[in-house]
Amino acid sequence: SHLHDLLYYETNISNVNASEYFTLLIDEIQETYPKNIQIHLNVYCELKIDHAVYCGLIVNELATNAFKYAFKENTGDIYITLSLANNYYLLSIRDTGVGYTKKVHTNSLGLILVKSLVNSKLKGEINTESKNGVNVKIKWKDKYE
Repeated sequence: SHLHDLLYYETNISNVNASEYFTLLIDEIQETYPKNIQIHLNVYCELKIDHAVYCGLIVNELATNAFKYAFKENTGDIYITLSLANNYYLLSIRDTGVGYTKKVHTNSLGLILVKSLVNSKLKGEINTESKNGVNVKIKWKDKYE
């Protein structure tokens, strides 16, 4: 619905302002989980509409997981970065939380969904590290360039 709202007032609906879109998503998540978690959003590009749909689902899932599970003391930081360089997008969602074990990572329905969206819809690569928090890096080609 946030994506629809953003596109409603635009004259060019093939692209979406990713910073505005991600801000709307994150604001809603922050209202749902009242914790002292700081969001650091660094978004340096627009997204094609189909990429925006998939990225919105991915950001929502990974940020929600961080709010729910990463911060035992209800305090920490989440860093979300999106950039486009050399015809490749790079989306990074990193938290300063407790991390997780490989068993939790492979059995989570939400993380299986994220991996499926990256592989089948974005035709990209995903790399996840769980050291000093969780760091998910997603890279995919801008197929329209």
